[in-house]
Amino acid sequence: MKKIVCCLLLLFVGCAKSIAATDQQNVIALADKQRESVMKETRAATYFVYSDRSDPRYIFDEEQPENVTDEHVFLDAVRKILPTGTAFGVNAKGLIVTAAHVITMSYCTSKKILFTPGDPEELLHPEGIKRKAKTTETYCTLITPTYQKAFRAKVVFIDEREGVDTALLQIVDPPKNLPYLQLATTEELHEGAEVFTLGAPRGDLNLTTFGIVSNIDYPKSRDNPIRVIRFQGLIQPGNSGGALVSSATGKVVGMVNERSYVPAIAPMPDKRLGVAQISTGMANAIRADTIANVLKKFAEAK
Repeated sequence: MKKIVCCLLLLFVGCAKSIAATDQQNVIALADKQRESVMKETRAATYFVYSDRSDPRYIFDEEQPENVTDEHVFLDAVRKILPTGTAFGVNAKGLIVTAAHVITMSYCTSKKILFTPGDPEELLHPEGIKRKAKTTETYCTLITPTYQKAFRAKVVFIDEREGVDTALLQIVDPPKNLPYLQLATTEELHEGAEVFTLGAPRGDLNLTTFGIVSNIDYPKSRDNPIRVIRFQGLIQPGNSGGALVSSATGKVVGMVNERSYVPAIAPMPDKRLGVAQISTGMANAIRADTIANVLKKFAEAK
């Protein structure tokens, strides 16, 4: 009798473990499906930022862009050129968010953009100051991650303050119902969340980097009241301006700003020891509520 009971117990335990393992596999499969869905939505609303061309075909042929009649030929050529940053849509009418430093550091124009107050041709700027770029109007070329479409976008608002670092672009003659991403609310920001960003680290287009939010209230400096998100993630030049997206909700919790460095002693080319900047594996992102405030200022200034 005891042997029978023991066999039944072993059978029950074995069945329970099998059910538990199956349930675990189902949960993992559901999480993978959710992650795949969110990544597809993010990719559809993401753009890679290139230097400005009045006609995007100039990227392929500087002298005779009219020779580029096949859109696929043009887009294949774009793959050979390194983008300068990443961006993402925030409405269906072609309003795009990226990092201000992607725009101002010689990336969207051949010369560094210089702003002067009081010029007649003005670029909207926060805090009541309207300043105009020396280039009169600043544009960028935006390419979709699938290389299927290219757009020209005009810079319409920029806030270079530390902890904000946000620029807004408007696609010229946008098609209807462009894909876009929703910004997370303050209540939806929390530490420990799995996040990812789609970008072009060092020119490797369409790469997804996953990480974990470490701090949602990280101070950039002692005197700056604006807080940023600190997250663990492998971020490289080219990721700047990309959306930092929650794997669970698909909403934008932040915008990739910069990776973190610490000084370290390292051998120099002449074999002497010197101070080098070593990546910590952490990065900063502009908070979603900060981006929302920039969008609000832009709407009020229009």
